[in-house]
Amino acid sequence: MTRATRRRDGMRDRDGRLRRVGVGANRVEPDGVRFRTVPELIGYLQDYLRISQADLADRCGLRRETVSRWSSGTVTPTLATLRAALAPLGWLPAITLEPTEAVLDEQLGRPVDLDELLGRQVLDLLATVCAAAAEGLDVVVGGEVAAVLQGVPLRTRHLVIHLREEHRNRLKQLATARWQGVNLVLGADPDSDPVWALGIGGVRAVLRSGPIRPATRVVHPEHPKFNGAAVPVVSLTALLATDSADDGGLGPAAREVTGRFTARGG
Repeated sequence: MTRATRRRDGMRDRDGRLRRVGVGANRVEPDGVRFRTVPELIGYLQDYLRISQADLADRCGLRRETVSRWSSGTVTPTLATLRAALAPLGWLPAITLEPTEAVLDEQLGRPVDLDELLGRQVLDLLATVCAAAAEGLDVVVGGEVAAVLQGVPLRTRHLVIHLREEHRNRLKQLATARWQGVNLVLGADPDSDPVWALGIGGVRAVLRSGPIRPATRVVHPEHPKFNGAAVPVVSLTALLATDSADDGGLGPAAREVTGRFTARGG
């Protein structure tokens, strides 16, 4: 319930309406859904558990009338009351934050300044990716940095580099040659094999080996780090369709900004 991992792709029925999550083959686990209202939560619990509103009230130790009022939105429980109601189900609500519409509108109105949004170290990492791509290596930038490169105004260091396994050693050579005398980290992540980490100056990129992601190429000739080279990036559509930032997608706040950015046609 704490991550914004519900995907919009494939979530609509034949009439184009957004399907309720949690049913049958489209079931989404509780920790993979973000609820903006209590009625959304009540509807999800009924679908997920496949029980009636009366049965849900009984399992939560509540009166049916109480659950009915929560479901209709006429009464909103306090966090303490909601926590007590979910405890018998084995779940604990968590508070997450996302930017307001006013903040989103303000963000989207700003020009994209790569130096400000990404910082020098991330740009250094990206310059190495550009050099690798120019050599013909199968390497694609993912994570929130990929969204920034496509015009989304996010301040982030979440950089994921997707590359073919057999090209990893060459990327290491390019990075080592570029950063001689600099504190360079390149090694296996013991907690998430086959993920590798590539880092410089305290900034860490995740290297993911495996099938290469479909790429959009973005040219940034205005930035000296890129020297007019094209950066292969995961498209915004694919980023939004990826469930978790851990897998190279977007975090909750970044997802909101990117979704609004794409809705406006970029």
